[in-house]
Amino acid sequence: MTLSHAMSAASIIACSDVAHQEGDTSWHNYKFLLSVDLRRFGNNASQDWTDGKVACAGGAMDWIAGVPAHTGSALMSGDAVAHRHFWRLAEQSSRCVDDFVNSGGVRDAVSVFDWGMKKIEIGDVMEVEAHNPNSLGRAYTCGLSNMGCYDASGVQADSRVSVKGIHFATNHAPWGTLYQLSCGTVDGDLCMTFQFAEPLVDRAMAKAYSDTLIGCLEAACEN
Repeated sequence: MTLSHAMSAASIIACSDVAHQEGDTSWHNYKFLLSVDLRRFGNNASQDWTDGKVACAGGAMDWIAGVPAHTGSALMSGDAVAHRHFWRLAEQSSRCVDDFVNSGGVRDAVSVFDWGMKKIEIGDVMEVEAHNPNSLGRAYTCGLSNMGCYDASGVQADSRVSVKGIHFATNHAPWGTLYQLSCGTVDGDLCMTFQFAEPLVDRAMAKAYSDTLIGCLEAACEN
C-alpha cells in the first residue's frame, strides 16, 4: 500500500460528498484516472527523454470504483463502515495497478501510447471529445498524479538555492477529469495542487471537494 493508493481512495470518497443531494445514501460509481510512469517499461527505458524532470507523457490507467453517497462526511465523523470503505478503495487501487503491471501487456500499452503521441493529432481528438454531449469532455470523475519524492539534491548543490516545495499540474481544461489532484513530496512534506473543471464545477463545490479530500486523509490516518 502506497500514499498514491490512499490518496486515490480519498479522491473518490470526496466525490461521494459533493456529487449527491443531502440524504442520499445510495451506492454510486465513479471513474478514476491514475497517472502512471510507463516509460520505464518501454524498449528504450534507459533513454528517458525527460532526464528525470517532472513531465507528462508518462501514461495513465483508469478503473470504476463504487461507494455510498456522503461516505466522506461519515468517515470524518468516525464512522467505522466508512473507514472500511476508505481502505477497501485503497486496496482496489493497489490491486488494479498490480494487475496491470503483472498482466504482461504494459509494454504493448507503452508502444500504443508512444505511437499515439507521435502519429495522432491529440489536440483534435481532445477538441472533439470536449464537445461530446454525453460527457461534456469529462471522461473521468476524478484523477491523481503523484510524482513521488522529488530529489532536489542537484538543485540544492548550489548553496544559494533551497527547494521548500514543488507544485505542478497536468492540463485537463478541454478534456479529462472533473477534479484533478497533482502531488509531490519534498523533504517529507506533501505538496498538493488541486484543479477543477470550471464552470461545470463552481468554486464553492471545488472547495467542498478539497476540504473533504484532506479531511478524509486526516481521518484515515487518525484511525
